[in-house]
Amino acid sequence: MEILSEREKEIFDFIKSYSRKNGYPPTIREICSGLKKKSTKGVFFHLIKLERKGYIERLKGLSRGIRIKRSLMVETVPLLGNISAGKPILSEENFEDIFLFPEKSEGKFFLKVKGDSMEGAMIYEGELVLVEKDSNIKNKDIIVAFLNGEFTLKRFIVEKGKTFLKAENPKYPMIEIKSGDDFQPFGKVIGVLKKI
Repeated sequence: MEILSEREKEIFDFIKSYSRKNGYPPTIREICSGLKKKSTKGVFFHLIKLERKGYIERLKGLSRGIRIKRSLMVETVPLLGNISAGKPILSEENFEDIFLFPEKSEGKFFLKVKGDSMEGAMIYEGELVLVEKDSNIKNKDIIVAFLNGEFTLKRFIVEKGKTFLKAENPKYPMIEIKSGDDFQPFGKVIGVLKKI
């Protein structure tokens, strides 16, 4: 597949974003308006080039007849490294692999689970947890947390005015987060890629 020029990429990205958000593609006038372009002819010219390069299909006679090739609507989600589900250990964010993802992937990443402390939540060693970074953390969510220089995977608990990180395995005690601790919720677990 041919590489896109800066202008072609700008138009292609707009079409993709608009289509995801609205469930249907933009018209040429909506592309002009969204990208603050005056010339519909210029946009039309770039649509022809996008079609020739294999990024879109245009259905003649339809004002919303722009279709992104199905394979190009897939996003990628990185596997950043390991996360402890036992005793908290440092998990460096090393880009290890990528996975195709059929929806908006921005702010999402996978971490490989190490340890057995989340087995009660059906999260086992070697599985991948899908994490959404900086999402709205609520009581009882399973989160990736940064605590005193280390990352860990635990359930976030607020109880009687105190905050805890709770393992889902009776072998491990609850970790109380105290006022002097360096604590930061890093992201919320929104899915698990199970081992087959």
